[in-house]
Amino acid sequence: MKACVPSTSVDIENGELEPLFDEAGLTSERRWYVEHLHYRTADWVNMVTTYSNVLTLDPIDQADLRARLETCIGDAGVDAINDALAISCTTS
Repeated sequence: MKACVPSTSVDIENGELEPLFDEAGLTSERRWYVEHLHYRTADWVNMVTTYSNVLTLDPIDQADLRARLETCIGDAGVDAINDALAISCTTS
């Protein structure tokens, strides 16, 4: 199962912070970290069903959600990409 989620940090990723850093007398450095991950179905379901909005479900609904996720994902598991941007600044 692959998902494509739009970025919520577009203004940071496209370089709009650099002028603010420059104004403040800072030098910035960007580093991207990308991990390509694969989760077994059980591991993925265990991870996503620990979120608070799932934990507040009635236990029967929780079990139903888990079963539906496991059926939907099947034996293939889930491929995921962890794409992180680190920005560090120093005084110029």
